[in-house]
Amino acid sequence: MSGAEETVARTEYANTRMELQELYSKVGALEADRSEHGMVLAQLASVPRDRRCWHQVGDVLCEQDVQTVQAALQANLDRIIATIDKLVELMRTKEARVGQLVAKYGFTEKDVAAAVAAQQQQ
Repeated sequence: MSGAEETVARTEYANTRMELQELYSKVGALEADRSEHGMVLAQLASVPRDRRCWHQVGDVLCEQDVQTVQAALQANLDRIIATIDKLVELMRTKEARVGQLVAKYGFTEKDVAAAVAAQQQQ
């Protein structure tokens, strides 16, 4: 393997590992949102559907009935779940690529640190 090819491979390995860390963080945040939406929907299940309640939309509190809020929360929950599924699939792809690079070049965490340090010096 030439020096240039190794440098490119190390950089790809480091970048892919950093992207994976970002994806793990995003999925964690979305899982927390999913849990919160689920708890609120569970609480609203026992409340009369025509009762008034407050729903935060961005920075604004809106007064709506429970039925409307439940529908909005369920739609948000469905979008959160779909996004989590897409991110998990992307994570699997990136993990497979990291596995390929490790199998082909035998990279370790030291290699990641060296590649990151080299990128920062450029």
